[in-house]
This record gives sequence, structure tokens and C-alpha cells, in this order.
Amino acid sequence: MAAERYPTKERAEIEIYGRAGGIIARIKDLSQTGACITWDHDSFELKIGDLVRMRVTLRALKKEHQVNAEVVWTNGMQSGIQFLTSDELVEKMLFRGVV
Repeated sequence: MAAERYPTKERAEIEIYGRAGGIIARIKDLSQTGACITWDHDSFELKIGDLVRMRVTLRALKKEHQVNAEVVWTNGMQSGIQFLTSDELVEKMLFRGVV
């Protein structure tokens, strides 16, 4: 059963582990298990399996959240990410030799 998704337009900073740089994106929708993100720069590319850090600043609440995730699908300038715990991230990085 899929997690319920909530539409949003929050801004997020996306960094890809193992690659230099990052991008500002928008979170199109969000659930407990992941998110759909979009961006406007066609020079930026996410690939299925990329490990990313997403930082979201909630200005109204004066809070910042960081989550780790894995890209599970991509379509042009839009991707779906699945959130990872710290332990899951480390395991995936070690398995791929990213660390």
C-alpha cells in the first residue's frame, strides 16, 4: 500500500553524495516515505540509485530539516526519492564504495 502523499511547493537544496555541487529544487509532493522533486535547470541530472541529501528550510517555523534519500525514479526534470535512515545510507554507501 502506498503512503499518502501531500502536495507542497517547499524549496529544497539537493546534494548528490559522491558528486560535486547541488541544486535548488521544489518538493512537488511529500509522504512519510519519500517525495517527488522538480527543478528548472536542464544541466542537472539525477539517476536512479543516486544517494542524495535534501535540506528543507521551513521559514515560517524557523526550522531546517535534512533527510537522506535514494532516487527511485526519474523523468526529465522530476524525480522520486525514497527517504533513508542514517544506517541505510551508510550501508548503501559502503556497498557502492562511495565512502
